[in-house]
Amino acid sequence: MINFLSVISLFETKQTKTEEEVELIKNGDEKLRNTFISMHKNFILSVASKSKGRFIQPENDEEYSVAITAFNRAIDKFEEGKNASFFTFAGLLIKRDLIDLYRKNKNNNEMLFSQMTEEESDNFENTVAIRSMREEDKHLELRMEIGIYKTLIEEFSIKFEELAKVSPKHIDSRKNILQVARTVYEHVEIKDELFMKKRLPLSKILKLVDASRKTLEKHRKYIIANVILLNSDLEYMKEYIKDVL
Repeated sequence: MINFLSVISLFETKQTKTEEEVELIKNGDEKLRNTFISMHKNFILSVASKSKGRFIQPENDEEYSVAITAFNRAIDKFEEGKNASFFTFAGLLIKRDLIDLYRKNKNNNEMLFSQMTEEESDNFENTVAIRSMREEDKHLELRMEIGIYKTLIEEFSIKFEELAKVSPKHIDSRKNILQVARTVYEHVEIKDELFMKKRLPLSKILKLVDASRKTLEKHRKYIIANVILLNSDLEYMKEYIKDVL
C-alpha cells in the first residue's frame, strides 16, 4: 500500500530544494544556473514538444531556444509564495513565449502573402494554401492557449475536462453566471482576494449581483474559470465568450 504522506513529503522536499536553488541562482550563482538548466533540459523539451504537437529537436527547432530563454527568465522572475510552484510558473512562461513566436511567424506569413502578385493571388491552389495555413496557425494558437489555460485553472483545483459538466445548461443561466464572473473581474479587491486565497469571497459578491448564495456555490468552478480567462491574455479562448459579455 502506498504511503501517501511519504509521497507528499518527498514532493515538498523536492519543491523546497528547487526553490532554494532558484534563489541561489538569482543571487548570482551562474555556475548553478547552467547546471540547473542542463538538469531540467527534459522538462523544457517536454513543455515545448507538447506545445508544438511533436518532438522538438534542440539542434534544428527554433522552439527550443525560445523555451530555454523562457526557462532562464522564469528563474529570474520567480517569487516564492507569490507564484505557483517553479515548474508550473516556468511552463507557463515557455508556453506564452511560444505563442508569441507563432504569432510573429503568422504575421511574417501574412506579409509574404500580401506581396504576392495579383496573378498568383488569383491562383486557386495558392488561395487554398493560404487559407489552410491561416487555419493551421489559428488551431495551433488555440491549442497553445488551452494548454496555458489548463495550467492556470489547475492552480484552483479545476480540471479543464470538467468545465463542460459544471457549465450552466441553459443559455440565460450561462449568461447570468458569466456576468457574475465579469463583475468579480471588474472589482479589483474581490478579484485579488480570489487569486490570493483561491476561493470566491461569496459574501462580497452577493452584495453586487442578483443571485443567491446557492446559485454561486453551485457554479463556483465555472465562475472562477471565467474570471481566470478574463484576467488572461488568451485572446482566442476569449472569442468563445465575447458575444455573451
